[in-house]
Amino acid sequence: MTFHIKLTFLVFLLILCTTYQNVFSQNSNSYTVTYDINISKTITSDVIWERIPLPEGEGINSMKVMPGNKVYIGSNNRGVYRLENDDWESLGLSNKFVYDLEEYLNGELLAVSDSIYIWDYTNWTEIQNSISGSVTKIFDYFFCGGQFVDDLYRSSDGCYNWDFVHGFGSCDRVNSIVGTSLDSIFLGYNNYCNGEGNVLLSIDSGSNFNPFGLQTHAISSLAIDNSNHIYAGSLGNWSSAVPGLYKYNYQTEIWDIILIHGTISCIEFNTENHIYLGYGWEDYGYASGVMHSEDGGVSWIYDTIGMGYGIVRDLQIAENGIMYAIAGYPTRHFYRTVSPVDINEKNENLHLTTKGFPNPASNKLTIATNKKFNDNKALNLSIYNTAGLEILDYSISKREFSNGFIELNVSDLERGVYIYCIKGEDYISTNKFIKQ
Repeated sequence: MTFHIKLTFLVFLLILCTTYQNVFSQNSNSYTVTYDINISKTITSDVIWERIPLPEGEGINSMKVMPGNKVYIGSNNRGVYRLENDDWESLGLSNKFVYDLEEYLNGELLAVSDSIYIWDYTNWTEIQNSISGSVTKIFDYFFCGGQFVDDLYRSSDGCYNWDFVHGFGSCDRVNSIVGTSLDSIFLGYNNYCNGEGNVLLSIDSGSNFNPFGLQTHAISSLAIDNSNHIYAGSLGNWSSAVPGLYKYNYQTEIWDIILIHGTISCIEFNTENHIYLGYGWEDYGYASGVMHSEDGGVSWIYDTIGMGYGIVRDLQIAENGIMYAIAGYPTRHFYRTVSPVDINEKNENLHLTTKGFPNPASNKLTIATNKKFNDNKALNLSIYNTAGLEILDYSISKREFSNGFIELNVSDLERGVYIYCIKGEDYISTNKFIKQ
C-alpha cells in the first residue's frame, strides 16, 4: 500500500513538472503565460558533435564564423587562429589575450584584446587603444560594452572614435546586442550583484536605450530569427521572475514564454527557424548542454551526443550548415557538428539523404541513398553509440555504393540505439537505427 501511494505521488509530480500553467504580472509589464513543455529526454537527436583539438597548450575565449565558412578563434595568450582543413593556422597577435572577435566593415576580421585590431587577410592594424570590451557590429555601427567596460559606447566610423551612449552600474554586464534595423536595436544585460537585469531598445541607431520589458530579468542572450522575431534568454532573478526562453509578440506587445529553463546561455537559428539553445551558467548551477526545437518551441530534443554536458558559451552556424560551439567548464573546448544542422541553397549539394532498413535491425542493415556515385573515391562510414563514442569506422568506395545502397553487418553490436554517419569529400549524412 505504501509503495502505491509513493508511486502515485511521483507520477503526480512528474505531470506537474512537465505540464505547467502560470499567470503572473511584473511591474508595468503585465501578461499571461500559458505553456505546455515537452522535452524529449531520450536520445533521439541525430546531431552529433565532434571535438576539435585546440592548438597545444592553448585555451579558447571566443569564436567567429564568417561568410565563406571561415572559422576563427580568439585564444588565451597566443592571438587568433583560423581553422583550415581540420588544422589551426596562427594569424598572429601572439602573446595577446583575445576575448572577442567580430566581422569588420568589408568582411575583414576584428579582434579585441588590449586594443582593437583589424586583419585584412595579410596584416593586423591597431586602430585604437582607448576602449577594450566586447564589440558587436549592428549594420555599420559598432557597440562596445560588457567585459571590462562598465558603460556602453558606439562608433559610427569603424571603431576610430567612440561616443558614450548609455551608463551602467559596476555590477551590470551587457551580454547581448542584436538589431533588425538601426531603428530596432535590442540590448540585454544582467546584474551580478542583485541577480536582475533588463531588455533595452533603441529606435535611434543606438543613441538612446529604454526599457523594453522583462524588467528585473537577468538577460543572458538575445537573438533574432529569420522572420525578425526577437527572442530573449532569461536567467530569471533571485526572487520571482521565471527564467527561460521568451519571444516578443509584436501584436500583443508582450513577451511570451516559450520554455522554462534556468540556464540558457546562447540562442541560434538555422534558415528553417529551428531554435538551438546552449545552456549552462556558472552562477546558476551546472546543468548544461545543447537542445533544439523544430516546431517553434513546442517540443525540444537534447543534442549532447559527442559533447556531453558542458557549459555552452557560444553557438554559431556556418553557411554550409555546420554548427560550432564553445563548451566546457572549467576548461573550454571547441566542437562542431559532424553533419549540417541546416540545409539551404549554399550547401544543398552537400546533403546526402540516406535511410537504413530494416529498422530495428538484427543482423544486417541496408543503407539506401538518394545519390548514385560513378567514381572510385572513398566515403567514410562511422557508427556512434548514444554517448557519442565512435565504435565503428571504415572506408567504403563510391563504386561499392554506386548502386544506391550498401549492406552493413551489425550482428556484433549490442542492443540499443546507434547513429551512422556517412561522410565524403562532397557529401554528409547521419541517421539513427536500432539494433535489436
